[in-house]
Amino acid sequence: MRIISRVRMRRAYNKSKWLKARTLALKLLYHVDEEGLAKSIIIRTYWHEKNYDKVRDLVAEWDFEGVFPNIDRFLGNNIDAAVDEIACDIEHEWDPDNLISNFHQIENRLWLKTPLSWIYWDMPSGFSLADTHESLLLLAVEVLLKPWIDTSKQNSEPRKFGANYSLSFSGGIDSTAAMILLPDDTILAYHQRDFESQILHNNAKRLIDYLETKKGKEVFIVKSNHERIRTRYGKPNGFSTDYAAGVHLILLGDFLNLKGIAFGLPQT
Repeated sequence: MRIISRVRMRRAYNKSKWLKARTLALKLLYHVDEEGLAKSIIIRTYWHEKNYDKVRDLVAEWDFEGVFPNIDRFLGNNIDAAVDEIACDIEHEWDPDNLISNFHQIENRLWLKTPLSWIYWDMPSGFSLADTHESLLLLAVEVLLKPWIDTSKQNSEPRKFGANYSLSFSGGIDSTAAMILLPDDTILAYHQRDFESQILHNNAKRLIDYLETKKGKEVFIVKSNHERIRTRYGKPNGFSTDYAAGVHLILLGDFLNLKGIAFGLPQT
């Protein structure tokens, strides 16, 4: 029965059924062989529900040394960093010699292990890491981590151009102007911060809804926490480099058969 409960718990977790996964984990909490896994599932489900106070309480209450490596350095006022680390259910250390090996996919969520944290993107249904060209993955790492690591030593075979153009669409004035100037079949993709911040997405989503319902345009919305990378280096949330604003489209390059990526930028 214990093995069956563990399988059911993992299955519920992988299907994003947080309450069911947590209920099953609670039943395994007092089995010596299952305690560590059960606790990690319980904390992760609260994280996915954005119940950060509960995450803080459980991290403080339970001894996680050896369960979540280096969890102690994330405690105190840096709980947001802790939940980023806890969120990923993959055991993998940063590999500077094989940058592509730092990418992992669980269902539609694409993970990247960086030197100091895990980041992710929630990709459209059908996206496949295995079908994504290595040059796109290396380019994504470069635009995200170039300020802090050297990516110049790793190369891959050139990728052939696709057929479609795309726009990193923020919903602001500049990217909307770019959308109007670009061909009608330009693919639009919106990056949405998937963590608590002062940025609100309401206006952009109203515009996206208008474009989809009134203009018949499809807009891909990709949720991610990659703007948190900078906080590990003592900087505020934001894009690591200018082109990090389009990293979601770089990663979707093969999925969308892209030839190029446009950005809406003000003239200076």
